[in-house]
Amino acid sequence: MGAEVIEIAGLRFRLWPTPDGLVPLVEKKSVIQPLTVLFDSVTHESLSDFIGAIESGREIEYQSVYVWPVAPDEDLQGAADIWRELTGNPLGDDLYGVQTRWGHPLYVPRAVLLEVAGAFVALRAGTITPSDLAPRDAESSDPPSPWLFRREAIRDEPHPDEESLMRIVESAAVEDDRLASLGGATGAAKRRFLRAHLSSYGLLEVAHGDARTTCLERWQLPLLLGFQRAALVLGEYARSSARARRLGDDTQEPSVSVDWFRLGVATPEGWDADDWLAFCERSFRDATIGDGYSGELYIHQGDFRCVVQWCRDDAVHPVVVSARLR
Repeated sequence: MGAEVIEIAGLRFRLWPTPDGLVPLVEKKSVIQPLTVLFDSVTHESLSDFIGAIESGREIEYQSVYVWPVAPDEDLQGAADIWRELTGNPLGDDLYGVQTRWGHPLYVPRAVLLEVAGAFVALRAGTITPSDLAPRDAESSDPPSPWLFRREAIRDEPHPDEESLMRIVESAAVEDDRLASLGGATGAAKRRFLRAHLSSYGLLEVAHGDARTTCLERWQLPLLLGFQRAALVLGEYARSSARARRLGDDTQEPSVSVDWFRLGVATPEGWDADDWLAFCERSFRDATIGDGYSGELYIHQGDFRCVVQWCRDDAVHPVVVSARLR
């Protein structure tokens, strides 16, 4: 018998029969490799002890795999995006880390870790078969969620469960946005995390943005709606004639934060809105920017004076956030 594919909590495993029962194939380049190594290492007799350790919140080690409860201050940058790409679900905050001695950690909700362990108990005991855990899309012509709220949307309509998912995202984003506005190291970290989180749901993308806007209006999710609308306006600015006049045939993404549009930067009297932003972006690009996370650029041209505020939304690339006359 060859390998069979099963799905547990949105995770797919390829199984291989052994004298000790079905075990997951360990594939070196798989993102869930830590889990496949783990459940390849844990014998059927040890699974009940493993489940007990996870239920009680203890750390545990099997051969080359270390499993531990995630502390509140542990750095999880990017973990939510990875989990979202794997399963289409939010990561949550009751988490376990799983890591081999040679690889990167995978962060998994404790409930999912227990569900996977329980499934392998049942598989090895023979109370269920791989066909009972066949991937969902093997039985349906519809792809799994999400359809619309993802980095590369596959449909212009949401999956039925995407409304509840976006409500969870909105609730978390409101708090992250509040903390990001405080500044300092905490604010910088939260700003970076919030942008990465929203990007994983496609909320900073132009493609399919109108469809996402319609859904967010209907669901009355104002923060996510503000980001998506701002991303669309930023896309229009990138293609504007005003920007082309100031920056020429520049094909790079604008060095402008979505917050310029989301928070509503005022346009000085006598200026066109796009030309004002293009002037600020051109001046900013021509300037020498330091290594800091944020700062201000003072522009003097004769009697004209203004100050441009900037930051690194993604912790790497500096972008214009706002500007005002002096």
